[in-house]
Amino acid sequence: MLQENIPTESTESLPGNGHAHTRLLSSNSTLLWKMVIPVFFGVILAGFMLTFLLTPTEDIYLSMMPVWAARVLAIVLFGVWVAFVARRLWRLKRVEANETHLYASDYWTTVRYPWTDVAGWSESRLLGKRIVIMHLHAPGRFGKQLPFLPSSLYKEWKAEQEAPSASSESPSDTANLS
Repeated sequence: MLQENIPTESTESLPGNGHAHTRLLSSNSTLLWKMVIPVFFGVILAGFMLTFLLTPTEDIYLSMMPVWAARVLAIVLFGVWVAFVARRLWRLKRVEANETHLYASDYWTTVRYPWTDVAGWSESRLLGKRIVIMHLHAPGRFGKQLPFLPSSLYKEWKAEQEAPSASSESPSDTANLS
């Protein structure tokens, strides 16, 4: 068996693989907000709804409202939760960026967008959390907007993009929609 010489010095001196270093712009808690919280509360609300629907009427005593109203309320509450999750939480993406591209992932599929496809970004709040939305010129696989929870590196990255730069093809050329 032939043993190769393994470099013991820092690998920073070795040539790169030709790919730009990407930065994670979205928070690691995106997975929690997109998958864990919807499933956890969905199971609780589904159990609450099924309890009211499957329990015989004579076994339920409610002094505040009739049983049929409680059943309708449980169904509506579950429906509102499912609609909220589908419209707000499941749309969250994992977002990474480098000098040439923006990468968006829904944890199953990753899509690469060149910075020329990005129209800008805006910020809003949802449940006390800051949400950043990357706006695209045309709809892509994930639509025309890519919402994500910003990481602690996002503020630093945004400051770099808003600072004047000499390069002509950089993310700082995109318009900020806020």
